[in-house]
Amino acid sequence: ELRPGWVYKKIALCRSLIALNMREEAIGIINALPQSLNPNILTLRSWKANQTGDIETAKDIWKQQKSIHFIPQIKAINPDILHRKDENSILCKQNEIRLITAIRNEKWRLPWFLDYYRNLGVDRFFFIDNASTDGSGDFLRAQSDVHLFWTNQSYFESKSALRWINHLVREYPTDGWVIYVDVDEALVFPNIENSNLRRLTDYMEYKHEEVLPAFMLDMFGDKAQNSDVDTTFDFFNDYKLFNNNYTFTPVENCPYFKANGGAMRQIHPAQMLAKTPLIRDQRGIEFLQSSHRISPSKVSKISGTLLHFKLAGDFRSAFKEESKNIDRGGCQKRYTDFNNYFEKNALGTLTDKTTMLYQSSQQLIDLGLIKCPDEFWNYPE
Repeated sequence: ELRPGWVYKKIALCRSLIALNMREEAIGIINALPQSLNPNILTLRSWKANQTGDIETAKDIWKQQKSIHFIPQIKAINPDILHRKDENSILCKQNEIRLITAIRNEKWRLPWFLDYYRNLGVDRFFFIDNASTDGSGDFLRAQSDVHLFWTNQSYFESKSALRWINHLVREYPTDGWVIYVDVDEALVFPNIENSNLRRLTDYMEYKHEEVLPAFMLDMFGDKAQNSDVDTTFDFFNDYKLFNNNYTFTPVENCPYFKANGGAMRQIHPAQMLAKTPLIRDQRGIEFLQSSHRISPSKVSKISGTLLHFKLAGDFRSAFKEESKNIDRGGCQKRYTDFNNYFEKNALGTLTDKTTMLYQSSQQLIDLGLIKCPDEFWNYPE
């Protein structure tokens, strides 16, 4: 049973059982695995602990795993990588909701993005400007609730910004909550039209939940538009179509599911869509693959979505420009697929028999795309 071939076959079998939602059978396989420091076995044991409600054991296994194996996404950065560019007071306020993100030449999105999350209840923003040349930095420095950090380190070297993001989470802790989203994403959760982030986080804290699971719902419009920085964009009205063709599959890594589908599926089928955009701070939670994968945590029974406005503005030019700034790896392959698709196809080819008009969070609940326990509806304001 210590033969490597046997072990890897059992690991593969266990992953298949998890994907088929055969939970008890998967746990039986894990119990039969040898005691080992193999990272795949440690991950499966952590999954088992989480599934049986033993969150602390799952976290202890993660601590053991990262003490043994090199994980570059969480490696500390040199002090001269991120340069503070704002003069706003950064003293911690009690029970804050903070948003952290990284940008490069996204000025045309910033007014909409800030307004959306301010209205949702974000108290402060932490932006990492990756050497923008479009005036994004000047715009953000003028915002009283924004802390701005500048870097010219390559996106690839930063492990897709994760070393920057994890650094800020560690360096500036709060006793509240942290949102990590991209500037083309709008978080939506049940009853958002009549509620806000504070009610959601209060409920999650009441339930001792640490992260909100979500997935990227690719939005698109019926015509391309320019990214004119002097224009006020209304993403919800201009890009209100989505394809209701999503599937959700259990996996062994937190948030313990993967999502496939959407308008981007025919462009780049390998696109990762599951995310955890909201986490409880000071719980040792670390981002490992954007927010697609994080360290073991207690996942909320509520789920949300990120309306993903990647196909907004002059996105064809943006894809070509972005592909020049990405060094290598999966990100480069993704943008190559994007460029190749739109060189051959018009925007209208994204529409199919599953295309729908976005209406509300209740619509997404009715479609089975997001979840909401009955208890949340009765939780007091």
